[in-house]
Amino acid sequence: MKLYTTFEVADILKVSERTVREWIRKKKLGATRLGGTKTVRVSEEDLKEFLNINRVISS
Repeated sequence: MKLYTTFEVADILKVSERTVREWIRKKKLGATRLGGTKTVRVSEEDLKEFLNINRVISS
């Protein structure tokens, strides 16, 4: 399973990293917190689900 950083997701979707963190905070985009730290990763599955729900086309 591929895990993406918030920076990588922002780059894929052509939005700011702040926007990605906001989507995660609002539970619009699934994310996993690593080892009880503030570090989060977005799984490939969560990203695909987000793209399908929001009908976003990534390049």
